[in-house]
Amino acid sequence: MDTAQLTADDLEMIGRNPLFSGFSQPEIVQLLRNRCTITCHEKNARLDTDDQLGLLLYGRACIQQAGEHGVVLDYIAPPRVFGLASIYLEHTQLSKIYALTRLRMLCLSREHVDILMECSKKILKTMLLLED
Repeated sequence: MDTAQLTADDLEMIGRNPLFSGFSQPEIVQLLRNRCTITCHEKNARLDTDDQLGLLLYGRACIQQAGEHGVVLDYIAPPRVFGLASIYLEHTQLSKIYALTRLRMLCLSREHVDILMECSKKILKTMLLLED
């Protein structure tokens, strides 16, 4: 895993996600400043997102059921958010996420997700809708 800087392409993809739709790119930059990490992963890498919300910016991944013979539960493509429920469940790993291609994702810790929800009622409302 490598870390990277937020790019114009990243901002465009972030703006396509329902959490950030309706925000301008400068507003997105302000919301995410010092609150996110951009990571890059190679094909077949396991994405360690136990305590982070992920937003896929580039590439594809799959969510597999935890266990020895994990069944694929879902496929993830940009600009999908994943891991929202798991950041609020302690010590529970119900699934694993693997890169199907090289990929790039934005990561937000639970603390930073909480701050974003405090900063923006719109993000809070969208988060509540995504949990359904």
